[in-house]
Amino acid sequence: MKLPTAAQGVPRWDGLRRELLVDGQVVKRFRVPAPNQIAVLAAFEEEGWPPRVFDPLSPQEDQDPKRRLHETIKALNGHHRLQTIRFSGDGTGKAVLWEWTADRG
Repeated sequence: MKLPTAAQGVPRWDGLRRELLVDGQVVKRFRVPAPNQIAVLAAFEEEGWPPRVFDPLSPQEDQDPKRRLHETIKALNGHHRLQTIRFSGDGTGKAVLWEWTADRG
């Protein structure tokens, strides 16, 4: 896992434009509603992009929270314009991690 450093900067979630940016370039743009993915990205942005955030998704009576978080992470990693960032679970089913990919350097 390649942890972020101060020199590398951090990604940026632009909620108004619904874009995930790295180095000012769009990695992912949301054209249709994706509330779970957006909730995770908003949590990272709000907390200043720490390596890990706790599951920010509101509980749903009919859904297993660990499975829902897993599916959200899987969706977060899909349809990237640039393969510079990757999301993963922390192994507990209660938090999300992010890291740079090899393409980011």
